[in-house]
Amino acid sequence: MTASQARVGVALAVLGGVGVASLALLPVERLIPEPLPLPVAALRLLSLLNPVLLVIAGAWIGGVLAHRIGLDAPAVRLALARMSPIPVLRRQARLAVWAGLGTGLLLVGYAAATGPYFASLDAEEVSRLQALTPPLVTRLLYGGIAEEILARWGVMTLVSWLAWRILGSPEPPADGLYWMGIVAAALVFALAHLPFLYSVAGSPPLWLPLTAMVINGVVGAVFGWLFWRGGLEAAFMAHILAHLTAALIGAAA
Repeated sequence: MTASQARVGVALAVLGGVGVASLALLPVERLIPEPLPLPVAALRLLSLLNPVLLVIAGAWIGGVLAHRIGLDAPAVRLALARMSPIPVLRRQARLAVWAGLGTGLLLVGYAAATGPYFASLDAEEVSRLQALTPPLVTRLLYGGIAEEILARWGVMTLVSWLAWRILGSPEPPADGLYWMGIVAAALVFALAHLPFLYSVAGSPPLWLPLTAMVINGVVGAVFGWLFWRGGLEAAFMAHILAHLTAALIGAAA
């Protein structure tokens, strides 16, 4: 890893850490039976340990491997080199806006389809669901940045690089290698949303986790394609815009 690549990895780890810090707004103590073993503040801080380690690992993996197969975080790289990232960000935004709006509408559709089920839960489960639903700032910072560093910069890069090495390091890498990484990262991304679903819904009917898997898998694949074609910041933009779109439509409904 060159010094430049190391700086990109460190910068992304810091950005991801900001996203992880926003998880402290979630009342995770609601998932622990009383009496609580530790003060609430200590429990919330401990809950950040695993995600921050995963984000650091994702930032390091991408920093080491991404450039080897042509994946990049070009705006971050240019900013660290004291060059203007604005032209790159503009190009990325042209891809990200439409992807973010489209995936945001998918999230709205998912919320509409699953709303009746969640409304049918008992009062205690509804209260827990409302308390544990991430606030918008967490969805933007953790979802839009930390999850992309972990799933796309980390997992997608690693899987694509492994496939590239197994197939003899072809130059240029075949498109199929990237699609292997896109699908693998989308699957990890979808599976990562299931623990929250089960924590608030108890034992949901099979259609609910399957629907969550499909929606999050499609959304994750879109973000992976953006990372491949436009750079990691394009995936950041689209993910953030998806959450903003869903929040605005949900507030207006």
